[in-house]
Amino acid sequence: MSWRQLILKNALGHARRYIGYLASSAVAVMVFFMFACFLYNPTVEHSHMTSTAQAILTLCQYIVIAFAVFFIFFFHSALLRLRGREFGLFLVLGARPGQIGQMVLFESILMAAAAMVVGMAAGAGLTKLFLMAMDRLLQLPVSIPFQLPARALHLALAVFGCVFLAEALFTAWRIRRRTPRALMLGQRAQQKPPRFSWWLVFLSLACLAAAYDLALAYSKAVVATMVPILILTGLGTYLLYSQVSVMVLSHLRKRSGSGKQILVVGRLAHRIRDNARVLTVVTMLAAVVITSMGGVFGLQHDIQVVTTQGDPYTLMVAEQQGTPLPVSAQQARSTFEAHHFAVRQQTTLPVLVLPFRLAQSKSDTPVYVMSASTFERTEAALRQSEPTLRKYLPVVPPPRAGHAFLQLSPAFIAGPFDHATSGQVVVPGHDTQPIVIDRTIHAALMNTIRSAPMYTLVVPDQDYAQWSAMAPGPSHWTMHAFLVSNWQHAQSAIQEMYAQIPRNVRDAHYESPVPTYAETEQLFSTMIFAGMFVSVLFFLACGSALYFRLQAQLEEDQRQFTALRRIGLQTREAKSVLTRELLLLFAAPVLFGLAHSVVAILDLTHLLPRGVNIWPDFGIVVGIFAGAMVVYLVVARFNYLRRVIPGLQRGSAGA
Repeated sequence: MSWRQLILKNALGHARRYIGYLASSAVAVMVFFMFACFLYNPTVEHSHMTSTAQAILTLCQYIVIAFAVFFIFFFHSALLRLRGREFGLFLVLGARPGQIGQMVLFESILMAAAAMVVGMAAGAGLTKLFLMAMDRLLQLPVSIPFQLPARALHLALAVFGCVFLAEALFTAWRIRRRTPRALMLGQRAQQKPPRFSWWLVFLSLACLAAAYDLALAYSKAVVATMVPILILTGLGTYLLYSQVSVMVLSHLRKRSGSGKQILVVGRLAHRIRDNARVLTVVTMLAAVVITSMGGVFGLQHDIQVVTTQGDPYTLMVAEQQGTPLPVSAQQARSTFEAHHFAVRQQTTLPVLVLPFRLAQSKSDTPVYVMSASTFERTEAALRQSEPTLRKYLPVVPPPRAGHAFLQLSPAFIAGPFDHATSGQVVVPGHDTQPIVIDRTIHAALMNTIRSAPMYTLVVPDQDYAQWSAMAPGPSHWTMHAFLVSNWQHAQSAIQEMYAQIPRNVRDAHYESPVPTYAETEQLFSTMIFAGMFVSVLFFLACGSALYFRLQAQLEEDQRQFTALRRIGLQTREAKSVLTRELLLLFAAPVLFGLAHSVVAILDLTHLLPRGVNIWPDFGIVVGIFAGAMVVYLVVARFNYLRRVIPGLQRGSAGA
C-alpha cells in the first residue's frame, strides 16, 4: 500500500468521527451562500429595501465568516488532538514529520472540498425558499426572482477557500512540530492535581461583578462599554470554571461520605478544570444566542405598542395660526379615504407654544401649553380608541390654579425636565407666569414632531384662557390628529401626502409613525429571519464543542470504568456517575449563559420606553434553547454510556 493510499484509507476510516464537523462547516457555507445570493440578486440591489435591513444581512454574512474561522480552527484542532496517538505511532514506525503534515493537509483539503460542495449544493437548493421567505417578510415593491448570481458563487468560493486553506496549512505546520511523546501522551503527560488560587477566585468574581456593573449602570453608553463587558465576562467565566468550580468541588470532596460521591466529585474537579476552555466557549455562545434572539423576539412582539406609545396617532398636522400648509387637515382626511382607509377618529387640539424656564435656569425651552379640559378629552378618546394604551395613560385630577403637569414622551430617559418642580412660563410682551409642577407624566398625547417642542405643560383652564388671550397669533397652534383603521399598512397614503410637502415644512408641521413602523417592522423581520440561521450555527457549535470534549475523554473513561468494574463498581453506579458528569457538562453552560443573558436583557430594558415588557418572549427563547440542549443531552448520554461501559446492554436489565 502506497503512502497516498494509506492517507486516503485513513481519511475515509475517520469519516464517522468527522461527520459533525463536516455538517457544521457545510451549514456555515450554506448560510453564507444563501445570504450572498439574496444580497447580490439584481432585484434586491435595485429595490426599495432599507439600508438598515441590508446592513443587517451584510453583518450576518460577516458573523458567519467569523463563526467559520473560529469553528474551523478551534474544532478541527480538537479533532486532530483526538488522533494524537495515531500520528505519534506513525512517527515511531518511521514516518517523517513532513509525511504526517502531508497527511493532515490532504485530509483537511478533502474535508474542506466536501463541506463546500455539500454546503453550496444545499444552499442552491434552498435559495428559492429563502428568497420567497425574504420577499414575504420584507414586502418589497417587486417580487424577487430565483437566481444564483455568479458574484455569490465566487465570493463563497473565495472566502471559504481561503479560510479552509489557511487552516489546513496552519494545522499541518503545528502537527509537524509535535514530538512522538507529546502526540501519544497528549494532556495526560501534563495532568496535575486540581488546585485553585484564592486570588484567581477573587479575580473571577471581580471580573463578572465589573462586567455586570458596567452593563447595568452605564446602559446609555452601551457602544463604549460593549467590548470591555465582553472581555470581562469571557475572562470571568473562564476563571469561574477553572478556579471557583474547583474550589467548590474541592470543599465538597472533603465532606463527601460514600465512595460514589467521592468518585463523582473527584472526577468533576479534574474535568471542570480540563474542560474550562470548552465550557467557556459554550457558555458565551449560549449567552449570545439567548440574548440576541430573546431581545429581538421581545422587541418585535412589542413594536406596535412601542410605536403607538411614542406617536399615538396615524398622522398629526400642526397648524400655526396664519400659516397655510401644503396639505391641510381636510386634504389629509380625503387622501386617507381615497386609499380606502377609514378615519376612526379625528381630534382637534388647541395648544399654545410658549417659552418655559426651569427654576434656577437662565435659558428658555419652547413647550406646548394645553388646557386641562383638552387633556382630559384627548386622553379619554385615546383610551377608548387604542386599548393597548390604557395602562400607559394615567387618569389624574386637573391641576389647581398656578400648578401644572409636565407631560414627557414615554421614550424620554432622563434629563432636567424629568425632575422639574417649578418654573416660569414666558408670554411674549407680558410678565413671566410662575408655575408649580405637581407631577411628571410619561405618556404621549400628541405625536412628536421633529422641529416642534418635546414637552407639554397641562395647566388649569382659567390659566390657559388667560395666557391664550395674552399670547400673540404665532403662539397659537391647532393640532389635527387622525386615527386610521389598519394604520400599519397606510404607508401609500402617507407617502402621497409627504410627496407634496417640502422637507423643512414636514419636520415642523407633520408627523406619522407609519414610515418608521414599516422600516422597523422590516428591520426586525430581517433580524429574526437572519438571526435564526446564525443561532442554528451557534447551537451547532455548542453541540460540537461538547461532542469533541466527550470524544477526547472517551478512551480514558473506558479504561477507568473497566478497572473500576473489576473492583466491584456496578453498572448502575457507573451510569449514575457518568450521568451526573454529563448533566453538569451540559447544564453549567446553559445556567451561566442564562445568567449573562438576564443581565444583558436588564441592560436592554433600561434603553426601552417605559412599560415595554420583553421578558415573556425572552422566557420562550430560553425554554427552546434549554429544551434543545436537553434533547442533545439525552442522545449524548445514551451513546456515551453505550461506548464507555463494557457490557452495558447485558447490565441494563438489572440497572
